Amino acid sequence: MPKAKFFLKKNDNPKKETPIFIVIHFNKNRLRISTGLNIQPRYWNPLEQQARNIRGFTDRSDKINEKLKELRIAMEEAYDDFKKKGIIPQVDELKTAFQKKLVYNDAVSLLPEFWEEYEKFIESSKGRVVKDVIKDYNSLKKHLFGFQKHTRRKISFEEFNYSFYQKFTKYLTYDVVKPNGEKGLSTNTVGKQIKNLKAFLNYCFKYEIIERFDLSNFKTVTEDTYAIFLSENEIDQIYHTDLSDHHELIESRDLLVLGCQLGLRSSDLFRLRPDMIRNGMIRITMKKTSKAVVIPLNQLAKEIINEYNGDFPNKMNRNSFNADLKKIGEIAKIEEDIIITKKRGVEKQDISYKKYELMSSHICRRSFCTNQYLKGVPTVFLMKISGHSTEKAFLRYIKIDEEMAARKMMEFWQQG
Repeated sequence: MPKAKFFLKKNDNPKKETPIFIVIHFNKNRLRISTGLNIQPRYWNPLEQQARNIRGFTDRSDKINEKLKELRIAMEEAYDDFKKKGIIPQVDELKTAFQKKLVYNDAVSLLPEFWEEYEKFIESSKGRVVKDVIKDYNSLKKHLFGFQKHTRRKISFEEFNYSFYQKFTKYLTYDVVKPNGEKGLSTNTVGKQIKNLKAFLNYCFKYEIIERFDLSNFKTVTEDTYAIFLSENEIDQIYHTDLSDHHELIESRDLLVLGCQLGLRSSDLFRLRPDMIRNGMIRITMKKTSKAVVIPLNQLAKEIINEYNGDFPNKMNRNSFNADLKKIGEIAKIEEDIIITKKRGVEKQDISYKKYELMSSHICRRSFCTNQYLKGVPTVFLMKISGHSTEKAFLRYIKIDEEMAARKMMEFWQQG
């Protein structure tokens, strides 16, 4: 009868925790599964295929070896059950029988503890991805905790299948309670959680924490968002609005108008300093992408900077900036009716807004990209200034409705 054996994943660092695998060869087939146990290679005896009894490590080595013995017995018994029936099992059949025997015998779980691995995933990502991505990973952690509480069932790797995906997506869509008391996340926010969950699972596959399985059914749902921009006429209307009775909004107004001339994200807009200006241009390394960009200052941008004696407005009101923009838009009468179709699961709902109600800091970047694109500035130049890596990513910022596109085409006809 074939014997089950153990080995470590190849690792050149003897002090780095390394997964232990169980493997069995039979009838020219091989079944290899992670045991869910880890050990430093210096504590592993490859000849004996077990943990060494070394001073200071004896207690843990005894526990590891006990669990390995349980796994070996379960694997060999699973194969022997097929042999007694005169059957040579397929790899998947033996794997299933082995896992059932572990459950039946109340043996050690093959899979590591989910939450422990997720914490390791976040820690390993720090320094490798930007802080906003870490923030997204922590957001997923919060929602997974919420799902665990909602279902009253502890999350484990054994549960990750299409049924889990359906239940988790349903929870995110209909049951998550947002800070404002409303239930359910937007379609794109649900999609972001699934995208990050897949990133974690792919991390687990890469480092052989768990065995790879098919993620093709874990769909990252998305929908087109209606992101507004301000036309140059609207920007001018805002800039010349009398705010003498709302003096506390003036700096936010000036930063909004300036942002529409520069196309920076809010995280960079609030980092601007006078020493970044040289030869009529701003030179800044973007926080999100670490990409250096050079932005020329047009006449309106120079005018605003001059009003602040070469500095930039609204350094202290970052937290209130979005709220300020809605107030400014209302006072400036940016009141175009906007109807947005929101999707929740399979349900759709049309909601009407005034344009100022939708204004937020991101409108600066979209307004810059769209207005400069409409002026005919080549995309390749705009991408150098906006910091977009691909034209596809850049074009997502261009917001042109059907009537605007028709008018633009008529202008081209007239030029011809």
